[in-house]
Amino acid sequence: MTKLRTRRLSLPTALLISVVAVAAGGGVALAAKQIISPDPATGVIHACYNSASGEIHLVNTGETCGHGGTAIQWNQTGPGGVAGPAGPPGPAGTARDAGAVVSVGQGGPSFYPEGLRGWVSVTSPHTGYYCLTPDAGSTLGNTVLVLSTGSPGAGQGIIEWSGYCSLTPFVLAVSTVDMSGTPVGTEPFVAIIP
Repeated sequence: MTKLRTRRLSLPTALLISVVAVAAGGGVALAAKQIISPDPATGVIHACYNSASGEIHLVNTGETCGHGGTAIQWNQTGPGGVAGPAGPPGPAGTARDAGAVVSVGQGGPSFYPEGLRGWVSVTSPHTGYYCLTPDAGSTLGNTVLVLSTGSPGAGQGIIEWSGYCSLTPFVLAVSTVDMSGTPVGTEPFVAIIP
């Protein structure tokens, strides 16, 4: 059986070992200081670069680099990248119904069974003269008002755009006359606006 030998340390030796241990622990504590990076106010990250060793270590804002260290910094968020490719096309929109109005008999407007599409109202202030108010979805800047006497042989007169009944709100004027040019309220017509 082997007997372990123990050795007692002298008081000066024990003190020296204790001082070295405390100093080493303090060095670790010093190395473990808190780095606030990136700077919360600016988003900038600060560091020191040592060209001899190639090491980079983070430092707090305003800290100076030691001997042989060069201060460097960069932003937390870099510049925007190049725009990506266009996404796939969206679904096709639904076609907007064209408006249609049919004027028949007694100078009063009447409509196709499906209703007044594309128009808010149609009035006839006097014989052969109609005021058509388009709905808000109509784009009148590049629009052509299509007027028709209806099916072949339906009308024996002339249908024409006569300007505006009003500009505020925007209301289109349509006149109907017979072949002699006399205003009539019995001439059927269709008015379509995209």
